[in-house]
Amino acid sequence: MLTSIPRTILQYTTMKLHVYILILCVALVTGGYAQQADVPQPIPQYAQDNRGHNWYVHQLALWEAECAKTPTKEGAWYNRFKAQRYSFFEDTTVTQKQHAETFTKLLADMKKAIPDSWEYHLSVWRNGGNNTELSEHLDRAYQLNPTFVEIIEELVTFYEVNMNRTKRDEFIKQWYAAKSFSPSLLGYAYNALTTLEPNAILVTCGDNDTYPFWMLQVAKNIRPDVVIMNTSLMCHPEYRPKFLKLYSIQADTSLLGDEHMAKTSYEQSVQEFIRSVAQSNKRPFYVSITVDPMFSELIKDDLYLTGLANKYSPKRFDNIAVLKRNWEAMHLDYLTQTFYEENYGFNTKWLPLLNMNYIPLTALLYEHYKLSGDETKAEHIKNFALTLATAAHQEQNTQEYFESIANSSTTTTNTTTTVSTNTQQPDATSPLTLAPNPASTTLTLTLRGIQQAEIHITNVQGKAVYSTRMDSTEQAVDISQWANGVYTVRTTTINGTYNTMFTINR
Repeated sequence: MLTSIPRTILQYTTMKLHVYILILCVALVTGGYAQQADVPQPIPQYAQDNRGHNWYVHQLALWEAECAKTPTKEGAWYNRFKAQRYSFFEDTTVTQKQHAETFTKLLADMKKAIPDSWEYHLSVWRNGGNNTELSEHLDRAYQLNPTFVEIIEELVTFYEVNMNRTKRDEFIKQWYAAKSFSPSLLGYAYNALTTLEPNAILVTCGDNDTYPFWMLQVAKNIRPDVVIMNTSLMCHPEYRPKFLKLYSIQADTSLLGDEHMAKTSYEQSVQEFIRSVAQSNKRPFYVSITVDPMFSELIKDDLYLTGLANKYSPKRFDNIAVLKRNWEAMHLDYLTQTFYEENYGFNTKWLPLLNMNYIPLTALLYEHYKLSGDETKAEHIKNFALTLATAAHQEQNTQEYFESIANSSTTTTNTTTTVSTNTQQPDATSPLTLAPNPASTTLTLTLRGIQQAEIHITNVQGKAVYSTRMDSTEQAVDISQWANGVYTVRTTTINGTYNTMFTINR
């Protein structure tokens, strides 16, 4: 895995004015998965089907019991390892020492019970976090089970980090042949790739906006000229200089060094590095709209939406004309027509949210056609957008936004649909309630069923306006000096992260 929790942020611009639309999307909860008291369930890959902290804790107990009952049951041990690993991902109370001690003991128990199994060797490798000194375990796991997709995925990442493209491509092709990727995810990657200029650099951030791009480039020879620059991989000290040299990309590599990060922060270092690459190279430079806007903060005034990515350009250009051309070239049937049931974990929850990335494009095109008097095309675009929004349980908010465009001659405020394809699903069970909504002078935050939470509130420009840690069930926030508009409240608890929305209207 490239990163555990890739975050998807949807952003678009009207010319050089950055406008954001905040579409309500609440976080992952475990209520959607029935808790089976006595039957442990297979643990899916986190980046493909994240089921929430409580579900992993429950499954961990079941798999521990299974291992105790049948100590030589190899599959039980691997599912136990994954349940333990994923349960820690969203548990902020676990210290680094506790984490290390837990897995040291677990791996020692696995070595004793199932010593030379692919499950044991893969667990050792995954726990090591791409530590090349443990690569013999990855090799052995593959020798024992050469068709298991999770091992192939790890090999793809390993050879990419070590810049062995021949071996990486060999395993990418094997991964593609396994048909374990949702065709719809590949469809999204196709539309993102094919609408970029030749020899472009595309910044991505996680698993689901990187692996499918590589897969199309290598297995199908689709746009191999595009350079995929993953922010997580760029922070690897040995990978970064090799990658930049391979593609003759100019950048200040010290910006992602440990010394600079210690003086600033991870976020600021990535921001500065992205700016360095954008400004130091003549190649077309794009930032995928799946990348958190905070990482492109330093170049945001020079970003233009042209498809499923924002193009960097210090000079103004007609991005609407480019967007129209790219939209017409996209393959969009997969978004509204399903001819076969796709039983992929990714489709269950994240695919509808990922498809919301098309909403900013449709909003700009809708506005353009409304202003130009082409009501037929405007209505077609709007209906298409509402089809996607309905699947993501965002129909009301999207409908209201399109109505606001129709009722104004120009768009003066904008949106970023903020969703995390790894941690959120459309469900209205956030532990935080907001009252009143709309509000005018005071907003009351109330927690249900939980005692602590981190609260972050951002305005329509994506700027933080308020942050606090709630240690009580109720808290009042003075909003009397805040501007009218839509605000998003991000609530982080031990069970996950939730986004809710409120409006200030005086």
